Amino acid sequence: MTISEIRELIAKGQFKQAVIEFRTFDLTPKIESDLIELSGKLEILHNKEIIGSISDTDSSIQRAGLLSDFMNLIRRHENPALMQEDQPDNIQSVLFLYANPGKSELRFSQEIRAIEDALRIGDRQQNFKFKAIGMVQANELQYLMRDYKPTILHLSLHSSLTKGLLFEDKNRLEFPLQTNEFEKLIKLVVESYTKINCVIVNACNSLEFAKKATKHVSYAIGHRDFIPDEAATIFTQHFYESLFGGDSIETAFGNAVFNIKIAKFEQGNMEFPVDEIPVFIKAKPIKK
Repeated sequence: MTISEIRELIAKGQFKQAVIEFRTFDLTPKIESDLIELSGKLEILHNKEIIGSISDTDSSIQRAGLLSDFMNLIRRHENPALMQEDQPDNIQSVLFLYANPGKSELRFSQEIRAIEDALRIGDRQQNFKFKAIGMVQANELQYLMRDYKPTILHLSLHSSLTKGLLFEDKNRLEFPLQTNEFEKLIKLVVESYTKINCVIVNACNSLEFAKKATKHVSYAIGHRDFIPDEAATIFTQHFYESLFGGDSIETAFGNAVFNIKIAKFEQGNMEFPVDEIPVFIKAKPIKK
């Protein structure tokens, strides 16, 4: 069995068999340990699917996250340089956090798949790593960012004009976060744990949150109005295809917006054309 054959199994949807075959490779102790942990998570998910204790949407999302972790293991096996602790500055980490309080549906699995696909085909895939985590609670945000140290933080959420960004509580109910609280969080993370370069708030009416983020990070992206799920997914797909291909964050934003424009969405009752809803913000230069 070769790496190419492992990839073919994944392409055929035989994820579990690909994991089993990969365990026969001559792996480093760290990769083998991580693979054992992933295998356990995959088995737990499989059992939940059998007894019907997990929804199809959550199952798809969790599988996408595990597949992302597995592809990272393969890349680490193919390129041992990615394991070296003295090269962290060469790797940009994309942390995709999502929350879905209540029973409403969002596009998470499609967004995750779009990023996964973009990473697989990107010319600079070796320079990036990707992690997706769902059912995120507001009180664990700083610890997730401490542990994963993202250079790009991507939040995909519901929002409310009056309540703010909607995370989850321990009962999977709404836990709102207002703009001032969000700014304090970003400030804490940047000062204590990691230098975030860009914050993407992929939620309707999230522009003020993006503006607050740029007090502490170089770039932010938010939406000035309601954005259709399909448009948000198109944005994510083309933003990361451009970024993983070697373009700057600003150029990637431009490419993503252009692809929304040529999709020709109906404006309906929205105040802005759909391609003008995402907004790119640069941090203001510090006055000396």
